[in-house]
Amino acid sequence: GLGVGAVGKTAFRPAELSDIEYKPGAEATGTLGLDRAIDLDAGQWVITADISVTAYQADKLNGNEVFRSGLKTISTLRTFYPLTSSAMIDATLQFRTKGKNERGLGSLQAEELNSNGNQFDLDLAARFRSSPAFTWRILAGAKRYQTNDYGSNGASIGSAGLGLEWRLSQRFSVDLTLKGSKGQLEYARGTSQITGIDGSFSVRYGF
Repeated sequence: GLGVGAVGKTAFRPAELSDIEYKPGAEATGTLGLDRAIDLDAGQWVITADISVTAYQADKLNGNEVFRSGLKTISTLRTFYPLTSSAMIDATLQFRTKGKNERGLGSLQAEELNSNGNQFDLDLAARFRSSPAFTWRILAGAKRYQTNDYGSNGASIGSAGLGLEWRLSQRFSVDLTLKGSKGQLEYARGTSQITGIDGSFSVRYGF
């Protein structure tokens, strides 16, 4: 499949009664996607792949161009593999890269080195339906953000957790997720350790 999209943004003033007006640039994205379904005894094995490219117009400060974000490319590979009629593996691998930003006042120049590092994301979920009402998820993930050309903004983070979908009716369901993460941030002068807990609660109703 092929898709296109655009996002426009209006100007704003950073502070009330300020004479400074900042207008973020518009974005345009093109996406190309492919998918393949393979019939197995336990169900369909689905593989999808897509690539999207986003270009940005320049941000303006009082009508003068001051910043343009670099061209962004995201490649995603995802698979749903059935283990049994009530269990499956969901895996997603994503790679993101971004070109050099441009800065200036009225006349933009590309930065000498790229301040945007490459990013890799891997997410795994094993889903088990224990009954028509309950589906459990075992979650794991890894993120690797390479340092940029200035030797900063890098990160290596691993995560694990559990999720539960409780389907109360054909239209109404509740979803809970709890994940813990641990890793390190990388700077030009060293590293620092990080830990965190991420939880989410959502309610879905279909019309």
